[in-house]
Amino acid sequence: MKNLILFFGEEKFLIQEEINKLKRKLVPAYLETVNFIPLNGKTVSYEDILNACRVVPMVVDKKLVVVKDARFFASGKSSKEDLKIQDNFLNELGRIPNHTYLIFTALKADKRKKIFKKIKSLGMVCEFKALSQKDKAFWVQQRVRFYGKSVDLREAYFIA
Repeated sequence: MKNLILFFGEEKFLIQEEINKLKRKLVPAYLETVNFIPLNGKTVSYEDILNACRVVPMVVDKKLVVVKDARFFASGKSSKEDLKIQDNFLNELGRIPNHTYLIFTALKADKRKKIFKKIKSLGMVCEFKALSQKDKAFWVQQRVRFYGKSVDLREAYFIA
């Protein structure tokens, strides 16, 4: 599995589920406070992200850094100074240590941006589009089955 990931789309619940799966796989619950680093993507600086990635994990081999609601993927123009900082950040993304898994989440991602292209080339990009009513109903059925119960399709549509 690649250690640079972008999850984006309208289905925030499904994105959070994927993050939780990775967290359970990589970070034991008793080490979550030191090996799981959530960052606010609306306010975090590029340098803070890189510093969080460089810190060596405690006791285990891997750690997880999650930048939620990352602003870098939104459409729009950036100043020349900001572009220079972004270019340095993009260069550093290629040097993220193997012990760190860096996940970005965003509601929307401009596929023309350099950062999107860089993550796609170095890591993994997953889009979580809004589910149709039919897909939501099937998801509800699957989720109920996961807990050892059953629900018919009409009830699943109602819940969805």
